[in-house]
Amino acid sequence: MLKAVHRAYLHFLLGRYMRELHVLAVQRANDALAEQLLTREAEQVRARLQML
Repeated sequence: MLKAVHRAYLHFLLGRYMRELHVLAVQRANDALAEQLLTREAEQVRARLQML
């Protein structure tokens, strides 16, 4: 009985940790996309300044 409860608890923890890791992965992907967009915008502004 105790072993089954312990196993269920570990399964619960594993699910929780996997969800948290997924959230972190999505945040990092969003951060990377934002960085790419900002870099592109900065390059475009730099190019416009050089043309002046």
